[in-house]
Amino acid sequence: MQHGQEPVYHVGKLCNLAAAEAARRLHEETGLDCAVALVSQSGQGLTDPWQAIVQTSGPNPTDAGGVRRVIAAVVEDLGMLREQLLNGRLATA
Repeated sequence: MQHGQEPVYHVGKLCNLAAAEAARRLHEETGLDCAVALVSQSGQGLTDPWQAIVQTSGPNPTDAGGVRRVIAAVVEDLGMLREQLLNGRLATA
């Protein structure tokens, strides 16, 4: 395994899993199809994404406060996602 590719430290993998979890939670709350992208910034911690890009389906706008709450909750749960990944309980493909 190359340096930097371990799942504990692989920023892209963890951000992708967190984005998928955020989309899942938003779908559960709103009933809308949701796509989420979390963009990290070099030198910043994973718990402080540079941008969170959220797209939803439907004619009505999604509550921005609710979206921020879900994103914040998922980011707080990064340690849990990492542990699930390392223990083989979370699929990456």
